[in-house]
Amino acid sequence: MNRKSAGKISKRLADDLSEATAEYMRLQRLEMEIIMEAPSGIPMPDGVVRIMQAGKVVRAAFEEYQKAVKRYRDFLDKGIIPEDLAGE
Repeated sequence: MNRKSAGKISKRLADDLSEATAEYMRLQRLEMEIIMEAPSGIPMPDGVVRIMQAGKVVRAAFEEYQKAVKRYRDFLDKGIIPEDLAGE
């Protein structure tokens, strides 16, 4: 692998990590907004469902964030090129 392709892969992985981080943070804020909508702190039954659904979405976003971190670190630390970027 030459420097140009290594730089391209590194940038792509860094961009993916940045996007995953931003999405995770956005969804965390949204989840907090949903939680704060219950003025008494005790949400109505449909509010509980919304909070649970938001939590699932946040957990999925966190998993994507963790995957992006691992891909980036594996490339930087170990030189492992993700299969989907091997041709770049």
